[in-house]
Amino acid sequence: MAQPEIFEFIDYREYLSGWLHQHRGRLTQKAFAKKARCSAALVSLVRKGERNLDTNRGESFAQAMDLADAARAYWLDLIE
Repeated sequence: MAQPEIFEFIDYREYLSGWLHQHRGRLTQKAFAKKARCSAALVSLVRKGERNLDTNRGESFAQAMDLADAARAYWLDLIE
């Protein structure tokens, strides 16, 4: 399955939402949160803009999304 092209995004929240939308039906927000080692509530709050990610938590999200080197670096840059 093709993931959204991260380099087309300038907001990590929009990418996260697009990524989760792309995986809808195969991976729930709760299952994603488990992979990212956080709560589903945190994922929801981040998507809504009510919580920010730091780079440590962003790394956990990147791992859960299986982002490769350049995409991972870009993702972390968006978070900063």
